[in-house]
Amino acid sequence: MYQQIASAYFPSQVFFGFGSIASLSNILGSRRSRNNLLVTDAAVADTQFGQEVRQLLESHSDQFFLVLAPPGEPTRAQIETLHQQVEGLPCSHIIALGGGSSIDAAKLLAVLSGSPLTLDDLLGGNVQISGKLPLTAIPTTAGTGSEATPNAIVTLPERQVKQGIVHPYLVPDYVVLDPDATRTLPKHVAASTGIDALAHVMECFLSRKANPVSDTFAARGISLVFSSLLRAYNDPDDQEARSSMLLASFMGGSAIASSGTTAVHALAYPLGGRFNIPHGLANALLLAPVCFFNQDAMMPRLKEIDRMLASGGDDTPVLERLTLLVRSLNIPSRLRQLEIPEEALVSLARDAAAITRLLDNNPKPIGEADILGIYESIW
Repeated sequence: MYQQIASAYFPSQVFFGFGSIASLSNILGSRRSRNNLLVTDAAVADTQFGQEVRQLLESHSDQFFLVLAPPGEPTRAQIETLHQQVEGLPCSHIIALGGGSSIDAAKLLAVLSGSPLTLDDLLGGNVQISGKLPLTAIPTTAGTGSEATPNAIVTLPERQVKQGIVHPYLVPDYVVLDPDATRTLPKHVAASTGIDALAHVMECFLSRKANPVSDTFAARGISLVFSSLLRAYNDPDDQEARSSMLLASFMGGSAIASSGTTAVHALAYPLGGRFNIPHGLANALLLAPVCFFNQDAMMPRLKEIDRMLASGGDDTPVLERLTLLVRSLNIPSRLRQLEIPEEALVSLARDAAAITRLLDNNPKPIGEADILGIYESIW
């Protein structure tokens, strides 16, 4: 029986499919004022897809502005610098193009530009947001699902942690899911962000906050990732696989908007905050170990996943599938491969144990000693 009342926040309109970037014309045409700001990173801006988006914006804007987001998860200082760059611009609509980092940065800019709040206000939590600029998200990776979530992640170097800001106003108004945007994704990024998407759908399905709404997205997302990720990784020209992965990523974000992630993400955050490990890679390292730790408390739900996946004729248990998949994607399996010293594990466990917002969602209680044991098992 579900333990939580179901609620969710979703974008007002989603466009999906090859060539759906053309729908950006309809989105821009629907805005009363067309002073458009594009938030992207330099690598994405230089791609053919990035150039196409820029041309569409320039042709549909009275005024067009461009700011470049950092290539990795944004820090507090980077967000504040971006805000200073756009503070005096007469923007009426923000378009985010890129992975989760660019989309998260654009989400925060939309709120900071549309309200009198500061970033410190948002980091403090429990604030009333009075307004935001309209936001369109165009993901170029199939993993974070940020285009569908009410979350934005900020790195706080002074505390060596990453902090999630959660508010309904952070959900984009429009989303364009065009698989052409993921065509040039490097293989290692396709692998880690793909497992990030799997972490989202599996954690939300196994979370204490799971509900009928989140299960609808999570269950379908799990099936899509297991059937498509390895194909998309091995063959970027497999259009069906890339399309399925982009959809699975969005479903992961939609599941988060109604449910929530668990200890996997809680243990991943300190790895990023302390050692700059990309978020997707950190989740990929931790997904299987945390699932094995939780296994006894979530067996009925794991059996549901097994039945779902067995419809294709393969009755391999899901945790075994997961281990094989991560291995096939050539993702590092040991923290020492990422140059994380063994003596850092105790402080990493302490930091992760403080992320109660996520640990409270975990299928069973998990304390600092348990967390240290998980880190040690993969060092």
